[in-house]
Amino acid sequence: MAINCFDPKVTLAPTRTVPVSRVIDLLVVTHATERVAEYRQAMLQGGSFPPISVLPLLGWFLVTDGHKRFTAYSSLGDPEILVQIWTLRRSLLHLGQQTLKEVTQGFRLISSLGRDPQAPTELKKFLGSRVRHYQRMGRSFWFWIGRN
Repeated sequence: MAINCFDPKVTLAPTRTVPVSRVIDLLVVTHATERVAEYRQAMLQGGSFPPISVLPLLGWFLVTDGHKRFTAYSSLGDPEILVQIWTLRRSLLHLGQQTLKEVTQGFRLISSLGRDPQAPTELKKFLGSRVRHYQRMGRSFWFWIGRN
């Protein structure tokens, strides 16, 4: 069953169809099962998504962006997936942009603590989401360690 839900026209990176079995998602613990279910349903109904981004490594493809899309798609049973191929430089740039965005958001919340009555609540939510993120990363890490 071929599902054509990934649109190669929405990326500037080269795309390629690869076996799903060769794609490795190091973040196997998701935080948004409801979002994954929504993506899966949209894929089944003909929705269009950007291809997931991968970093090729020794014949394997590491997911660098699109973890929830990959989880949703791989549950459909299609043996192949259209991916966009990122270089190591592009992958590191993406990681740096995400980190900068989070640090900026954290500093913005901290700097508004004396002025905005909602700032303590927002900061608490922000820090809680970061803690949960790193817990998911840790659980994913132990998942992969336990497999070997």
